[in-house]
Amino acid sequence: MVKFVSKDGEGKNIPTREGNSKFGWRHFSGPHNIHDPKVIKIVTSEHPEEKEGARRVYGGVLTNRLGAILARIKVIAQYSYKTPDGDYELADHSHKIGTITAYCERVARNKCPDAVNET
Repeated sequence: MVKFVSKDGEGKNIPTREGNSKFGWRHFSGPHNIHDPKVIKIVTSEHPEEKEGARRVYGGVLTNRLGAILARIKVIAQYSYKTPDGDYELADHSHKIGTITAYCERVARNKCPDAVNET
């Protein structure tokens, strides 16, 4: 089930699925403390920093209203109908898996501060 869809800087739709313990919203929202879809939409709105096959890596910096850095965030997405390990495959091959994970860099356990959810 698709929770929401972001559009990246190349015009590609990147879905974030409800997922499970291996990918998607359930995989990262609790462990990495990202509870606001706007966080994912902001970071994926640019061009990917890295592309390797169907794997796309987006990076972004979230700041507060005064310009202070709240967090450096990475979002990893799979722009394909199946995961690289083949554990998950969509019936419709025209659809994309989308967001695999999202996390904050340079913090303990890659857990984002609460402030990222208040952007």
